[in-house]
Amino acid sequence: NYAIQQGGLGLVSGNYDLAYQGNNLTITKALLNVIADAKTKVYGDADPSLTYQVSGLKNGDTAGSILTGGLNRAAGENVGVY
Repeated sequence: NYAIQQGGLGLVSGNYDLAYQGNNLTITKALLNVIADAKTKVYGDADPSLTYQVSGLKNGDTAGSILTGGLNRAAGENVGVY
């Protein structure tokens, strides 16, 4: 939390007394969405690279600067959806 302060807020008119009461600014975490790209392969071939799309990055952040590791897939080599 960050205190919200009076700063340069003041009166121009002499018809008032200023009573200031501060409060807090709360900064919450941004939501990062990671969506795996659909992939296909032919039976017996090596797995393709598993890739993804990222949205929700803030302040010039890149996926490479805030994510680590990679995707994996469910085990299986028979024809089907995994």
